[in-house]
Amino acid sequence: MVRELYLFFGDKNVHLVWLELLIKNADAKAGISNFLAEHNLDLRFDCLVTMEQSQVKYVVYFQIDEISNIEKVANELSTFDTVIDLKWGISKNASFQSYDFPLTFMGERAIITRATTFVDILKIIHEYTTQSNSLLFLSGLKGGKNAAKYFSKATQLDKDNLISTITNLFLDAGWGKLEIDFDFDTLKGHIKVIDSFIADTFGTTELPICSYISGYFSGFFSQVLGVNMYASESVCKSTGNPHCEHNIYQAPHGNIEHLIRGEMT
Repeated sequence: MVRELYLFFGDKNVHLVWLELLIKNADAKAGISNFLAEHNLDLRFDCLVTMEQSQVKYVVYFQIDEISNIEKVANELSTFDTVIDLKWGISKNASFQSYDFPLTFMGERAIITRATTFVDILKIIHEYTTQSNSLLFLSGLKGGKNAAKYFSKATQLDKDNLISTITNLFLDAGWGKLEIDFDFDTLKGHIKVIDSFIADTFGTTELPICSYISGYFSGFFSQVLGVNMYASESVCKSTGNPHCEHNIYQAPHGNIEHLIRGEMT
């Protein structure tokens, strides 16, 4: 069976626009689609959702190269008699890709899994291994580095788009919402993770539980910036806080993986 899936990834030359329209009925879709086609907009995905009182929500995603005329397009659509309400937004440096089975992402085999499945693996590692946090940090470190390498195949990753790329990645993958404050001169920063999938799924713990995500931040930032970066979780939602927080800074001299392995021995 062939399934089409759509995933986001960083691309400096392309932006993703979404429109969410509340329309009077499904027949109004044709007029809106024709309007978008007349403006040469690259429609990638759309869907209709039936609401109450026979109203319909019409969601549209399309790609653009220039942002300047999108507000004009949205304003014109809002004047249509068939449009009751309209919301819109832009994800900069993002695009859609479609895939057939087997699912691949940036040339690598990929899967979709539930958060519970992932966290169950983490729980077993915590229960049956010593130095489990260091082990999970190293796993995240490798994952973050590899992710940055994969994204670099599609676009040039650097300090100009690092923050937006990893923020969109976490949001689109369902990992959490990031708020990042990072100084590229001092290489120090603070990352807030809202609704972390690990903390939300793991449940209540006495100590922070998101060492895998700390490692992921370390690997992603290290790969893009070309220096060894280290992130550590200072606050975790699993311990009763409203969100998770990670501090990130340049690591001491030496390979960060070797340093962590040293802690495990």
